[in-house]
Amino acid sequence: FFFMTALDLEEGSGFLKRIVADPLSYYLPKSVSTEVLLKRVQQIVASRRVERFIERQIEESRQSLAIAAHIQRSMLPVRAHIGRDCCYTAWWMPKDQVSGDMYEVLPFGPSAFFYILGDIQGHGTSAALAMTAVQSFLKNLAHGTIVPGFNPVTIANLLQGFFRDNLPDVSYMTALICLHDVAKNEVSWISCGAPDLIIDDFGRDQAIATDPSRKGGLPIGLLPDTVYTNDDLVVDRLSPSSVCIATTDGIFNLSRDADGFEKIPEDVIHTLRRELLADVRINGSLMVEPYKMMIACREYGYGYLQDDVTILVFGPKMETPGMYRSTLPIAPSAIDEVAREMGEWRHGAGWSDEDAGRVQLVFEEKMMNVHDHGFADADRVARGCVRPHGAARGHRRSHHLGLRHPGAEPGRSRRQFRHRVRACQQADEQSRPRAAHAARDVRWQHRTQALRDS
Repeated sequence: FFFMTALDLEEGSGFLKRIVADPLSYYLPKSVSTEVLLKRVQQIVASRRVERFIERQIEESRQSLAIAAHIQRSMLPVRAHIGRDCCYTAWWMPKDQVSGDMYEVLPFGPSAFFYILGDIQGHGTSAALAMTAVQSFLKNLAHGTIVPGFNPVTIANLLQGFFRDNLPDVSYMTALICLHDVAKNEVSWISCGAPDLIIDDFGRDQAIATDPSRKGGLPIGLLPDTVYTNDDLVVDRLSPSSVCIATTDGIFNLSRDADGFEKIPEDVIHTLRRELLADVRINGSLMVEPYKMMIACREYGYGYLQDDVTILVFGPKMETPGMYRSTLPIAPSAIDEVAREMGEWRHGAGWSDEDAGRVQLVFEEKMMNVHDHGFADADRVARGCVRPHGAARGHRRSHHLGLRHPGAEPGRSRRQFRHRVRACQQADEQSRPRAAHAARDVRWQHRTQALRDS
């Protein structure tokens, strides 16, 4: 709006001051010439064009980063996996939209896996692009390059050669490379400038001493002539109750404030780790521990990320009598498939039809709520693109399920069972928008009618 008036700004007119303060209104003296008015209009039009151009560029950059973040997430292995002899679970969170952190899981024979954590120096797009190149290189290794006789030192030297030949002037990477051999009950690992592997034994409620001689090497790509040897390798024996924890250094940079002045103390991290170890012992499962760790850090007040954070927990598969465990992609077809597998397990475990039907209702409702409201559309597994259970490359996002027979806990009653259903409902309320609660409550009232009547 142009206001052409004879009012004098110095006279203190309230209306005139409002015109001057409004960014979309302009004041000109009434006596201004046509040439001056035209120039003023041209300046404003040019200014608005520049503003809109900047806005479009920002939006395009935002969309490009969102696409890059989606591609980067899609290249990561499944977040949780329960195999025949071992299992692992991972937490991966970028500080911004894209991350310089990565983890990779490479099968090595029938009962062994390589677990690789990497942290590219720096943040943002450049670190993410370099990390994407590293991920592509590691995935190519999994297709025929890895042969018997490989160990973490071999992988470290291959990565060093990749950096030297392809990323000489880009950056360097700290890495923790582990080989978990279930048949031998051991884990061998090498730290290339990364935090050491932590091994806890929840059966004895204590940590296992690792790396007593402080072995390890320089970050990968830091110096072009670095060579890693077996002298840098650490070998630790595991028990059936061992839990291996690998992290990038981002977890030590969590802070209470956005500027990162008050970092989380290491003794707090140690305390939380001991508490979660007790939780593993009680629940007989390690699958949700990285997530509980990050939630606990936020509850302690350390909720600001100053760096990308990755936590990988792995170990032997834990067997708990009377409990069904599985991982599944968040896709409707996969939910139906696991529901069918659960039905076979329940009948084989001697469940009554009444109990089995109740659990079926709760499971399907909860999983569809996770599918509908727990992920962005781009992150869900597409319909018809899910591989059979156990084909890890088809699992983009996974959910861990641990289900215990009602009779497996002493003193279990129908009231306790209903309380567990209500707990699932309350957890669902916390994870969904407030506007959707009313519709969800109606569905819960219909689908749990049998519980209320009993």
